[in-house]
Amino acid sequence: MSYGSDPQHASVTEQSFAQQAPTFEDERFNRVLTTDSDWLYNSLPRTTGDLLLDVAAGTGLAGRSLAGQVRAVIALDTTAGMLETGRRAAADEGLTNIVFQRGDAAALPFLDASFEIVVCRYALHHFPEPELQLAQMARVLRPGGHLALADLQADANPNAATVQNHLERLRDPSHAHALPAAKLRAAIERPGLTIVATETRAVRRPLAPWMAQTETPREAMEKIEFALTGELDRRGAPTGFQPQRDATGNLTIMQTLTSLVARKPG
Repeated sequence: MSYGSDPQHASVTEQSFAQQAPTFEDERFNRVLTTDSDWLYNSLPRTTGDLLLDVAAGTGLAGRSLAGQVRAVIALDTTAGMLETGRRAAADEGLTNIVFQRGDAAALPFLDASFEIVVCRYALHHFPEPELQLAQMARVLRPGGHLALADLQADANPNAATVQNHLERLRDPSHAHALPAAKLRAAIERPGLTIVATETRAVRRPLAPWMAQTETPREAMEKIEFALTGELDRRGAPTGFQPQRDATGNLTIMQTLTSLVARKPG
């Protein structure tokens, strides 16, 4: 990934994803954003002649899932550990048309109009200034090409969204801010792209594995649990997570995931 003009956030994020690399695709922790993600590309046009760029790719999960349907894939990320995990997975999967490259999503090392497809999967909320990365994605798209972007969606209520983003940062300091639907659409349209398809899903997931995946410190876990139980018991502010308890009494949270496909004119 890349984080624009905030080197401190870049360092925090690098550390966070280096720590997460070994378990990033582990279904016990992260199934919602990994195994159960094929739906993100239902509306993405692609052909076997396309060149595809996976921006802030992490382990290249998006690029790997689409590699068999396009000519070639470049999976770009700043975290060496994530790229190495993805490289090993691609080898195990028998993929020969994907390249893993370390690079900066705020300054993509490619010429203008280089790719028919650009994908960016659950990374935008890690960017303090996402307009930088989105402008780069639009720049390297060929006229008529498509951007497929998936991300967390913040609550439409600004107060709840503020709490929601605060709790996300407690869980993982690399989180910058998730955007509500209207702001997310505006950010994608700002560099001249036209949104042609959207799909949104609300997914309930258990709280404990969500925090275990990032090895959230005990103090931060307690603050998150306090906020969620406060909302559940109607004594605290809305968190945007719509907490509930499952049949065994364990806390669960709701996350809204959205997939948008945008086309570059031409």
